[in-house]
Amino acid sequence: MTYNDIEKKFCVKFPKKFHEICESGAMEWAECGKDVFDERKNEFINDPSAFMMINADCEPIMTDDYEEYLNWFDEIKKLGEEYENVTLNTKYNYVPFAFTAGGDIYCFVYENDNEPFIIRLFHDEADYEYYGKDFDEFLYAAMLDAAASSLYDEEEYKNKTWINHLDYISEEYIVLI
Repeated sequence: MTYNDIEKKFCVKFPKKFHEICESGAMEWAECGKDVFDERKNEFINDPSAFMMINADCEPIMTDDYEEYLNWFDEIKKLGEEYENVTLNTKYNYVPFAFTAGGDIYCFVYENDNEPFIIRLFHDEADYEYYGKDFDEFLYAAMLDAAASSLYDEEEYKNKTWINHLDYISEEYIVLI
């Protein structure tokens, strides 16, 4: 299943830049299915062009797992509404696309057909934080997180994978790195 299939099946929309990254082949690992991923896991992990295989706390949802994450997203929303009186604004359309190791979910948030902004929905607080005005800013933040994580672990962050990910960042943010 591809992300295009996901859009059709679940009536969701991913940003243009997300599609461009998929079309480049950098997200083959996320679209290949669990069995193929398991067979080729080391290849994908060691492929410096594989999208988001950097030391960041963000991993795109594999297409085979998308329905599960939609259900998880709905569960988090319900818990927030029931126990913490936190309600996501219904004027927006929320599209989960990635997750953290701790179970938080990153979502594209659409108002009409505008370019989405990004939030991180916390799994244990039924709250969220704003994570970027668009996918470009989100990618920039993820790259900074990856660099900070590597430096914290006393590793070189400017490895081939990190440098390849610079191709996904717009000029607006490249100058800041």
